[in-house]
Amino acid sequence: MLRNLFWIFTLCPVVLLVTLPLWNLNGLQTAMESWLLPFNSDSLRMSNEPKLLVFVASLPIYAHMEKMAVIAEGLIAHGHDVTFITGSNFKESVERLGATFEPISWKDDLFEPEILAQFMAFTDPREREFFAIDLVFLTRIPVHHVELQNIFTRFQVTYGELKRPILVYDASFLGVGPIVLGADGVRPITIAVSHFPVAIASNDTFPFRSGFPPDTSSQSREIHYAAQTKLDNDPWTMKINAAVEKAMASAGATNAPGRFHDSILTLGDISLHLGIPDFEYPRTDLPPSFEFIGALPTVGLTDEDLPEWWDEVVAAHALGKSIVVVTSSTVEFNINETILPALEGLKDRDDILVVATLVNYETDAIPYEVPANARVARFIPLNLLLPYVSLLHSFVFPIDQANPCFLTHIRHPYSSPTQDTVPFNMLYELVYLWYSVVKGRINHRREV
Repeated sequence: MLRNLFWIFTLCPVVLLVTLPLWNLNGLQTAMESWLLPFNSDSLRMSNEPKLLVFVASLPIYAHMEKMAVIAEGLIAHGHDVTFITGSNFKESVERLGATFEPISWKDDLFEPEILAQFMAFTDPREREFFAIDLVFLTRIPVHHVELQNIFTRFQVTYGELKRPILVYDASFLGVGPIVLGADGVRPITIAVSHFPVAIASNDTFPFRSGFPPDTSSQSREIHYAAQTKLDNDPWTMKINAAVEKAMASAGATNAPGRFHDSILTLGDISLHLGIPDFEYPRTDLPPSFEFIGALPTVGLTDEDLPEWWDEVVAAHALGKSIVVVTSSTVEFNINETILPALEGLKDRDDILVVATLVNYETDAIPYEVPANARVARFIPLNLLLPYVSLLHSFVFPIDQANPCFLTHIRHPYSSPTQDTVPFNMLYELVYLWYSVVKGRINHRREV
C-alpha cells in the first residue's frame, strides 16, 4: 500500500508538472470543429455564412462567469457570433466582450439575511450544503429551462427548424438539464464546461469525499463498487439525488438524471473539464464524451472593480510583506470556519497582510473590529489577486485554480468539510514542493 501511495502522490505530480500546458483558445476552435463532426457541422452553420452562431450560458456568479467569458471572447476572436445567456448583473460585461446579451432570471442577492440565518442554523455541514445547492442550482431549473427554450425557439424561427443551436455552458447551469433529459422543446447541441473536482462514480477508485486512494488488490473494482453502492444508499445522497430528479421532472424531463455528482458533469453531449488527468486517480470508465482540457490561458472580466484599499495590497507586496488571501465560495461559505479563524490567528503578524473575501456576506458581517493587518471585501477577482499573493486558502478546490497558483508559486490549502480535503491538499503540496525545489522556482521572500 505504501508503495502504491508513493506512485500516486509522487510520480503523478511529476507527470502533472512536466505535462502542464495551459490550454489555449486556438484549441477550443479545433476541438469544437472536430467534436461537432458527428452532428453534421454543415447543418450548424448559418445560411451563406462561414461562421457559427454559438450560445454561451453561465450562472451569473463571478467564479463561473470569468471562465465562460474567456471562452466567449475566444470564439468571437475566431470570427463566430456569440449570444451570451446569463443574469442582468453581467449585461455590461457581456456586451464589452462583443457578444449579444440574453437575460435569465436571477436574484442578485440570494443570501439575504433571512436566508443566511436559515443556512447558519444547520449544524450538519451536509445539510448546509444541501440547502445551498438547492437554493443556488436547483430552484431555478424550471424557469431557466423555459427561458432557454424561448431563446432557442426564436433561433429556429430565424434560421429554420433544421438548424440546431450550439450551447456551450457552465456545467452547473442546470437549466440545460430538462431538454437533455427528454422535455419537449428545441434540443441544442450541448457542450458543458466544468471547473470543479471530477466526482463521477467509478469502479477504479473510491467515491468522491471518501478520502481514500484507490484500492490496488485483485478485488479492487468490487471493493470500489461496494463503497459507491453504500454511498448511493446514504440518506443524504438519496435526498440530493431525489431533489435533482424532482426539479428536472417539474420542467418536463422524462428521464431521470441519475446521481447528482455524475449528471452535473455528464449532461452535455460533450463535457470539457478545466483540469488534467494527472489531478485525478486513474480511471478507465469515464464517459467517452468527457475530456480534460487543462486551464484556460487566463480568467477574469474586463470591467473588474477593486476595493478602495487595493493600493495598500500593492504597497504591502512591494515592501516584502506576505499577502495571505482567505476566501469562501457561493455554496460553502461559513465564515466561522475559514475567515474568522484566519483574521484572529494572524492579527499580530506585522509581516503579513490578510485579505478576506466573504462572497455571500457584506463586509459588516465580521462581528468585531477588523484587525489592523487585514482588509475585507465581498469579492475580488482571483486573477487580479494572484500576482501579489503568498498563500491562498479557499473553502473549496476548483481545479482550474491549481494551474495559475502553480505558475505564480502560491500555496493553496483548502478546508471544505464536505469534499476530499486531505487528498487534494496532499497532492497540491507535493506538486508545489516538487515544482519549487526540483525546478528551482521557489521564491523564499514570498514564503509565509
